[in-house]
Amino acid sequence: MSFKEKTEFEELEKVLEQLETEKLRLTNVLSNTQSSSQEIIEAGTKLSDVVKEIEYKTERWLMLSEFI
Repeated sequence: MSFKEKTEFEELEKVLEQLETEKLRLTNVLSNTQSSSQEIIEAGTKLSDVVKEIEYKTERWLMLSEFI
């Protein structure tokens, strides 16, 4: 594994943690009965994007982890 890949691998771990935190926050907005319909729509759209990004970055992380 090159230095660049090792750095990317370490960065991906941090980014994935942040994305999981954001996913949890958005899920809480969606499940909160006090959320407005606009908040729910925005959270749903953003959650979709976050989940896609988590999937992409997890796939890359798994690929890099094979070299460790």
